[in-house]
Amino acid sequence: MKKPVLKKFIFLPALAFSLCIICSAQDDLNAIPTSVPLINVTSNARIGAMGEIATVSSSVYNDAGLIQNPALLSKNARTIGGNTSFMPWLRGLWSEPRSFRTLFSSAYLTESNMYGAINQKNAIGYRFALSHFGQVIIRDQYGMYLGEYNPIEYCHQITYSHTFKDKLSAGAGIKYIHSDLNLSSVSGSFPYQPANAAAVDLGIHYNTSFTLSEIMLLHINTGATLNNFGTKISYTDNPSSEKGFLPTCLRIAIMVNPEWRLSESVTLHAEIAYQIEKLLVPTPPILYYDDGDTIIKGRGMDVSVFTALYSSFYDAPGGFSEEMHEIMHKTGTEFRLDAGEKFYAALRAGRLMEHRTKGNRTYTTMGMGLGYAGFSLDSKYIAGPENTSLNKTWAITFGYCLNLDNHKEDQ
Repeated sequence: MKKPVLKKFIFLPALAFSLCIICSAQDDLNAIPTSVPLINVTSNARIGAMGEIATVSSSVYNDAGLIQNPALLSKNARTIGGNTSFMPWLRGLWSEPRSFRTLFSSAYLTESNMYGAINQKNAIGYRFALSHFGQVIIRDQYGMYLGEYNPIEYCHQITYSHTFKDKLSAGAGIKYIHSDLNLSSVSGSFPYQPANAAAVDLGIHYNTSFTLSEIMLLHINTGATLNNFGTKISYTDNPSSEKGFLPTCLRIAIMVNPEWRLSESVTLHAEIAYQIEKLLVPTPPILYYDDGDTIIKGRGMDVSVFTALYSSFYDAPGGFSEEMHEIMHKTGTEFRLDAGEKFYAALRAGRLMEHRTKGNRTYTTMGMGLGYAGFSLDSKYIAGPENTSLNKTWAITFGYCLNLDNHKEDQ
């Protein structure tokens, strides 16, 4: 019986499965491996254009509560809404050989969100996110075509948020994650199989405002989240196979939002946000070259997800300096002109900065948004180094939001 093998370029989806970490070869590279890393990526164009910052958000946007910080869903207002997004994936590799372009030409990320207020203090939401990695061609050892395969990952999420004393809110979300990346039918006597996992998101958000003059207000928002804290994941029943960690992540952010009242119905907003992120999973140790099992520096990675929450702050083989390198920095800005509840226009930009030894994902985001009568259309574009996975990536989001409090007043 002929054994199925993969065409040589088929192994490149591993690039996508590890979040497409593209960086130059260096002796001190020590990126942190995780399973299902794309659950930390959003195709939402508004959030993506602001440097993928969604731990804090201005009060006019509610959908951020389904992306990173569940506390953002409730904001002392009764609203309902939803949106859907689409983002082609790995378009930055289209300049590579034709076989690579064929493989990744159909890869994309998409998501749909719905949210609604129970009352002014409580809100719930639902999110479905899908990652499609493109078409994989399977051939036997003689090059004969055996079929095609479409690896996918998806996530269902339900979120709840509550507001305390107007300025402080907290929230929690639960996720079901399904990952089907099987590129081969058999591995020894243990078949590969789709993997499943469960995780939770926890978040807190605080906002306050200051009156600086008759026409100027200053809003300050701060937030913190623990995302994707859940079970380990495995693609086989092999007891000797190590299970992978979900990309559990700690995020802390602050946003400063000056607001100028140009007239009774027109306001100008300038939002400036900064966010830091750190994976709370083990850092690979340095192993003895001859046997590959003896640890020279660092700590073993065979720990529980609870132990990893605190040991990830001191397990890097490079010590404190390497722990600092594991922090990703994000900045984002938005300039938005609001004409009451009827219309808005926004320009956005952001920057993501990751240390070269931890993945070297450093790129610029930009985009714009338009809204009218509750409907919104947002776009995003990523500019990164040439021939990298994120370069030339774009996204578009269409949404709708209805403020029930204002709607009731109009009636």
